[in-house]
Amino acid sequence: IKREEAQAGVPLSIMAILRTPNGDTSVMQTSATLLDEAFPDQGFVQKPYTLPAGFALDSVLSMPGGDHVFEATNADGQLKDFVFDGTRFNIADALNDISRPRAIGCSKGDGRPELLLQYVGGCRAMNCGITKVYKQNASHTLLGDQIFENDSLWGSTFARLDPDGKQEIAGVIDSAYQAYEYNGGSYSLLGSMVNTSPVEYFNTHNVYYEPRSAHADLRGNGTGTENLITLDADADLVIYERDRSSATGFRVVYVDSNYGASDGSFLTTGDFDGDGRPDIAYAFHPPIAEDTAGDVPHFLWTVKILRNLGGMAFETLMWDHFDD
Repeated sequence: IKREEAQAGVPLSIMAILRTPNGDTSVMQTSATLLDEAFPDQGFVQKPYTLPAGFALDSVLSMPGGDHVFEATNADGQLKDFVFDGTRFNIADALNDISRPRAIGCSKGDGRPELLLQYVGGCRAMNCGITKVYKQNASHTLLGDQIFENDSLWGSTFARLDPDGKQEIAGVIDSAYQAYEYNGGSYSLLGSMVNTSPVEYFNTHNVYYEPRSAHADLRGNGTGTENLITLDADADLVIYERDRSSATGFRVVYVDSNYGASDGSFLTTGDFDGDGRPDIAYAFHPPIAEDTAGDVPHFLWTVKILRNLGGMAFETLMWDHFDD
């Protein structure tokens, strides 16, 4: 309903038609009233602190001179460091690199921040890419020394997967995540996380097309070691844990299998029930092969929140649907 088509304080009649996969329908009628303050402005107003068009990292690096935001700008193909002065964003640094910023972390464990970048151009396959990491130095807040590059890894995040105090660099190659650690002056493969989730009938792509991951200490055992939480292409949530006895160095500790697809979705963690444990929230949509509603099925989203019960056990805290 467009705001200009409804008057504040006037009840609106709503008719909801529910259709099941077998064709049965049910009609529900109700009403609702829009408050005058519900939509105070029409459209979007550009503010002086608006960033230019591009791919911006959703994490902020707080420094004494202000908060820094990193963005790959589309117009000039640069990676830019913007600092907010309280009124607007100003360019503090720039780099001729069109890679997308994915995460801020510290793989060397020296306290100086690092920026993980992901680039998919020039990759021969759909599910690989180029990963780079830049590090702060005396002249640059974050776009300083390039300390890591892998031309087959699709970079995702930093995560503390090993109890050594440092973060590892995590990324995707086909159906497996890989973790690289800094040790003895160089980076080496710590291990691989192989996706063992079931293959769906209508979506057989049991791989990671886009590295969509989160990390958290789900066990809360005080070691500071985190789990890597991933969402694969057929919408299965797969959680990995470091296991030195495993042939790959990691093992799957939890799978939440779904019937769907994950392109365009999100995955995050947070304490949603206030019990002190990190919970998991993510979304997915049906595969395009399924069309039970008579319209475009991938516009129908499912959102799930898994409550962390401890001991790598979870229960569904919320399960809801909405249209895109």
